[in-house]
Amino acid sequence: MRIEASALRIADVVRVPGYGEGEVARRQEAGPEIRVWFRGAEGDDKPSMVFDAASSVEVARPGDLFRFKPPLVPRQQRIVDALTPLGWTFHAADSGGADHLHDAIDMTRVEFQGDRVVAFVRVQTDDGWTWPASGLVLGTLDEFAGDFENQINKLEATSLLAQWEREASDKSRAKAKVPDTNGLPRPVKGQPVIVRYSESEGVLLCGDTKTHKDIIKALVSPYRFRYSRKLPQGCAWYVQRSRGTVQDRDKLESVVALLRGRGVPSELDYVAPDSRTASSVAERHGGVGRQETREAATPLRVVAAEPSPAEVRGPGRPADRQRQAEKLRDVANRLIAEADEAIGMNRNENTRRRAAMASNIRGRAYSNKVIAGALMLAADEVARGELTYIARLTTRPQIDDLEAELAEARRAREKQTGERDSRGEPDLADIPFARFSGLVVWKDQLIGLMGHAGDRLDAG
Repeated sequence: MRIEASALRIADVVRVPGYGEGEVARRQEAGPEIRVWFRGAEGDDKPSMVFDAASSVEVARPGDLFRFKPPLVPRQQRIVDALTPLGWTFHAADSGGADHLHDAIDMTRVEFQGDRVVAFVRVQTDDGWTWPASGLVLGTLDEFAGDFENQINKLEATSLLAQWEREASDKSRAKAKVPDTNGLPRPVKGQPVIVRYSESEGVLLCGDTKTHKDIIKALVSPYRFRYSRKLPQGCAWYVQRSRGTVQDRDKLESVVALLRGRGVPSELDYVAPDSRTASSVAERHGGVGRQETREAATPLRVVAAEPSPAEVRGPGRPADRQRQAEKLRDVANRLIAEADEAIGMNRNENTRRRAAMASNIRGRAYSNKVIAGALMLAADEVARGELTYIARLTTRPQIDDLEAELAEARRAREKQTGERDSRGEPDLADIPFARFSGLVVWKDQLIGLMGHAGDRLDAG
């Protein structure tokens, strides 16, 4: 049965998701908190569990253990019938516990706690992936049934996002392969590192790179270098996809300055790109070409011209930048309108749970307004011909996905490079670490789809 934590008494058996069961052997009230010590730990200074006095807990009392457990009501059975074809598994709890379902990888769980439907998602701790002490109340059975399809879709999406998060965490924890350094070129020790560029070879690091390999690995801007044994003699690091491209001398000089600032003796070996290639690249960017020779003293800067509103993307119809910008503004305006409506709505907040729910709704609304402001700024850049890929964002879920992937990329970069950014904001250096987890389709879903298609399925 479920009672308020303030009504707990000695010998009650408390069930806590992710923790298990514990018999209350000692109890203490401390303001709005109820502190309990379970049997076997009553002598500890730290309590076994701390509950809010107004929170609801699942308990069993002497005499309740063998009480008859009623079957599922139709509204609960409907939820079970909707989730089990999606790979979820139903468990009827023993000894008066809460019946529940969990997804295929046991990351998301739905419990029937009396007349309420409560969702739990595992969280990552030092001890691994554990269940939280409290879950998210999705509403009563009547409220859930009133928005049934949407609630089921939310649970399915929550399960998928939890699976992505776990897969991304497992990948980031996996140790990266250490390259075999036996085949490294063997230049004279103490020789400076040469930052070398030519159009045919791209950007390379040559010379005594082995002595400074840890510093080179840590570089993420303006280039991220990769190790290879298949480079010209004396070189061991390269920039991916830099062959056949025009690289500004200023950018290479910044690498030299960065290495010298970290105590690495460095020199620049720069071969100017072919004049025809440089001119064509400069024309695409609306500027003038650069003509340099090896170790030229005074390079010319590329002066960017104002791009046209309709930039031509090769053969075919030109991109309508103004229309793309208007789409972004429409998305932003919808977010602002929905956020203002959510913030201004009158809600009944006469209980702790209702006040917390209202606070969460307002928090999401303010977050949406911040995103809308960023979209407005992005729309102005798209209209001027910048931000080509941002112009393809047309919905809020796409923006959420982009934000989540950039946050995951930032965590991956910090983990691999050891760098920490207290601002917690995306950076250009995060982009090489971005990954996209693929979708998972379960076998029973495919079988169900084939059965639904029937004769319409083309066997060929």
